[in-house]
Amino acid sequence: MAKKPKTPVVKNAKTKARAKREPAPLEPVVHDDSISIRSFQVPRGELFAFTRKPSLSVNNTKISVNSACLEYFPDAVHIHFLVDDEGMRLGIIPRGEHDRDVQKWCATRGKDGKRVPRQITGPSFNAKLMRLTGWNSENRYKLIGQFMCCNGQYLLLFDLAAFTAYPRNVADDEDPQSARIPRFPKEWEKQFGLTVEEHAERYQIKKFKSNVAFGVKGESQSELPLS
Repeated sequence: MAKKPKTPVVKNAKTKARAKREPAPLEPVVHDDSISIRSFQVPRGELFAFTRKPSLSVNNTKISVNSACLEYFPDAVHIHFLVDDEGMRLGIIPRGEHDRDVQKWCATRGKDGKRVPRQITGPSFNAKLMRLTGWNSENRYKLIGQFMCCNGQYLLLFDLAAFTAYPRNVADDEDPQSARIPRFPKEWEKQFGLTVEEHAERYQIKKFKSNVAFGVKGESQSELPLS
């Protein structure tokens, strides 16, 4: 059977003009050394949607991570929480199943053994965390994490001073939707975030190499191997 001939594509003048159109030239660079970005503010990640960023959820009794956190340590089932009470930071490192004080942060489902986040119950730990941060136990808190390498140790690091709070209980005279409205620290009301200079001092990896020391008392960082 003879093949049916293809219908030719007729290009009109407008289509031909679009095909030939060249991209507009870029505007020339304007040099102005009187402007310094050091005082510009970096808008906080908490002001944007962060569903695909590593995050931590905390309420008065439970603590859990999202799926994005699990991707950074694809083989880890158990972890250690590390608390830097002076720097107001919380870290997570992978550990072995039989290590002391480990917590199981994920479970497996299905035939393929897909890992899913698991809520960790720890009312005593959470109460101490609430006292350290001054958080309201009636709220649920979410924090954005950052994947770091500190002195050769890989970890997820969360800034306890940078959080989003959601009320867990809504009064009878309040709109139920208000529970979904995020609350931020009061000092954020008149700012978008830290200045470029402050941001670099707090979050750049090179700063943590000298300023942060996580670990178990009496052990060096080299004695905290990844599991």
